[in-house]
Amino acid sequence: MFFPQALQRYTGAKAEEARLEAFDQNAWESVIHRLAYVSGHVDDPVTFQNLFRCLTRLKPDTGGNVLFYLARAPQFFVSVVQRIGEAGLAREGEGAWRRIVTEKPFGRDLASAKVLNQTSLQVFREDQIFRMDHFLGKDTVQNILAFRFNLSRLTSVRRRLEKARLRVALEF
Repeated sequence: MFFPQALQRYTGAKAEEARLEAFDQNAWESVIHRLAYVSGHVDDPVTFQNLFRCLTRLKPDTGGNVLFYLARAPQFFVSVVQRIGEAGLAREGEGAWRRIVTEKPFGRDLASAKVLNQTSLQVFREDQIFRMDHFLGKDTVQNILAFRFNLSRLTSVRRRLEKARLRVALEF
């Protein structure tokens, strides 16, 4: 079974379970034919050659636009970014864009985050790179929640916190 058919079978079943009221079949058809799956190992250059061939095959449907979404363990990020660069997958064609999203911890610590950032910038331009880290600030938020809900002496502070916004930012 090809990936689009398998995905459609899976999502179709889930849509039934979720009782979706509005499902745009035309939009789905437009998206499903632009998806592909390439199996391989992150340390194997053949994987990225296969990916290159797959993206070339999909170019008429995608216009050459490619989004690499790395939801992997942090120890694989540098290797994957390097392999993407070696395979020429980061090069943008005429009117086409290439983007990379790194998700999950952006490195294991500040030093590894800097190495990943440097490697990413050797392969992609800054405007092609999107860094997402939904774990940043996790401990801080958990500590605030512990104080908020467990310490009765902070009731008045808790009430003020309910109305306040909290923004946690990290800069390299």
